Amino acid sequence: MKNASAEEFFREVALRIHSSLDVGEAIKAAFTYMRDYIPMDMMGMYLVADVDDGGVKIYSVARYGQRLINEPDNIREPIMWLNSKEVSELEVFEKSQQRPISIDNFGKFPLPLLKIFANIERYSMVKMEIGSGRYRSCSLVVAKEGRDVYQQHHVDLLLSVREPFSIAMSNAIRYLELLQLKEGLIDENQIMKTDLERAGGDLVVGADFGLRRVMEMARTVARTSSPVLLLGETGTGKEVIAKNIHQTSPRRDGPFVKVQCGAMPESLLDSELFGHERGAFTGAVSVKKGRFERANNGTIFLDEI
Repeated sequence: MKNASAEEFFREVALRIHSSLDVGEAIKAAFTYMRDYIPMDMMGMYLVADVDDGGVKIYSVARYGQRLINEPDNIREPIMWLNSKEVSELEVFEKSQQRPISIDNFGKFPLPLLKIFANIERYSMVKMEIGSGRYRSCSLVVAKEGRDVYQQHHVDLLLSVREPFSIAMSNAIRYLELLQLKEGLIDENQIMKTDLERAGGDLVVGADFGLRRVMEMARTVARTSSPVLLLGETGTGKEVIAKNIHQTSPRRDGPFVKVQCGAMPESLLDSELFGHERGAFTGAVSVKKGRFERANNGTIFLDEI
């Protein structure tokens, strides 16, 4: 093993941890450097979250090295569940530990810990808390095959880089929460879109009778990417036909953007349709997407053009 001062070790590990927004790549870079100073075959970050029945679910946020437990590749899937009794037993043990826990003799440790790391009886392990926020706990774990591997100076070195790993964990948690929020918004958007289609939708009264010829033409143009001109007096249902064309086209999963051109001042027409950059004119305090950009991969309906 190489030797390094705490300051040098902190600097080099921090550089590697913050070298990538991908926490998996950051862990890999840190592992590659740290294993020359701290014995390790594996390093991982784990998150413990509460569940309603008093138990917890445990997530593998990032890991590099040997796979010592059955960890799904998807950060959103828990690797383990513990019931309330197991959680209480683990809490009593961990509250007695004021520093990173060095584990060499698994016979001395509670069953829940052995349940989490069920296949590492041949390994020594160090577990360090790296913040929790609104979660029960967040931990950094390093492990090396063999007994009595870790000395006090290894634990001290690991303790010196708690802050960079805490930041990495915080960033990973934010990323996980953003993924969950994005998925929720996608689902909500799909539900709202379905409701709108049912409410206003694609039902055209007279489609099989007086408007049959119109609907045949609508189905024909729906297959193309060409601009379509709809002619008709106000109130005759041009928007209904436009929506029908959109919903029967290859662009049906994209947005349908309606622009009421007749109600739009001429001075604002370019800005509304094509957007603008910040500072493009007086009052342009931010970038604004135009209606055409918002309708990308979908359909734009220019009414009363």
